Amino acid sequence: MPDKLTTRLRAEKCEPLLAEDFFAVIISSGFSVKSHVPPKDKSHLDRYHFIDGSGSHLSVVYDTKAAIITADAKREVIDRIISVYPKLNELNLKLTEKKEENPKKEGAIKEKKPSRTKRKGKKAKKLIAKDELSAEKDSTKKPAKSSKHEVAKPFVLQEVKQTRVDWAVKVLKDSGCKVRSSSSNQGETVYSVSNAAKEKASIIFAVNGTLSVQGKKSSLFDSLVSQFTEKYDRKLMKKYFPVGMAYLSEASLIDLYNGLSDIEKVQGLSDYSFLLIGPYRALEKFIFDLQKAKNISVKMIGQAYDKDKEGNYILKRSYQKRIGSVVYAEIMVSLYIEYFKTRNYYTHSENSALDLSRSIPDKVEAKKIIMNLISIIEYNCRKLKEIGFTL
Repeated sequence: MPDKLTTRLRAEKCEPLLAEDFFAVIISSGFSVKSHVPPKDKSHLDRYHFIDGSGSHLSVVYDTKAAIITADAKREVIDRIISVYPKLNELNLKLTEKKEENPKKEGAIKEKKPSRTKRKGKKAKKLIAKDELSAEKDSTKKPAKSSKHEVAKPFVLQEVKQTRVDWAVKVLKDSGCKVRSSSSNQGETVYSVSNAAKEKASIIFAVNGTLSVQGKKSSLFDSLVSQFTEKYDRKLMKKYFPVGMAYLSEASLIDLYNGLSDIEKVQGLSDYSFLLIGPYRALEKFIFDLQKAKNISVKMIGQAYDKDKEGNYILKRSYQKRIGSVVYAEIMVSLYIEYFKTRNYYTHSENSALDLSRSIPDKVEAKKIIMNLISIIEYNCRKLKEIGFTL
């Protein structure tokens, strides 16, 4: 029997992207989908019922029209969800304790209506026979099929890059899933995925960039969908990276978006330097991707560089000679200098007699550094486009 739901969580002004992120967080925190009723033409409610390994239940309803999330569960489960998804506190969060129904008084017996079997004569015998036949029919009815055997509605996404698919496949393998790739008659790449619970689903990727996730309703299917659910504001990133969007990986875009979002929201910190970690991790990934595109294989990005006689960083001459592009070499140096100069400075301590702090107490200064990084990335992406560079 499922546990009683005693606490209700209500979060308002929850836009679709935040709701999708919320569901993904629930799944990643150990819950699996027990049942799901998607919104229909006559209903704008998206209903989920989750359960975790310990048997705790969580019921969530997302009102797609009013942008409101309502969740019912035991108090400790609600507190756990809030702890792993603190953004809920920004959405006019309300918690209420649900009143339990009054138990029936001991010894109270509900008065029964007189049984039809007490009637006399032939009419009573006919009624008894009819009741027995009805009961026999009910006992032979087949049980309803479990929702876990139902085919889920395919999740379809347009304009997906191969690098994004490769990244998702890597994440799946790292989490213990088995992934087998094959080609269809239509030239599509089909990734067959299975997990330890023997759940199966497929990722189908077409050459035109259309991706679909197909399979039966399961926690694995929901996990695959969450891999491709956008975790950043595409319009905002397009504003800052009109050209860079074509070159930056999904991981880099998420880190950059989080940096832009957090620097606007976070207040009252004694040190804002930690907000630079995400954006400069995005820069590191971008440099790795550009190196990989030209078959530069290194464990750390700095291993691809040397210094000239004046002490300036240069791309190793062996790579310059093989690649044969002066502009590419300039871009790689420009990006690495920014990474080494700023990222390494703020993530390492001062190792000199001066003993100076490298913290950033001023939020304006931290934002200025992030915006400068964004302009450097976009400028170099424009240069990549000018030379026809592709990943």
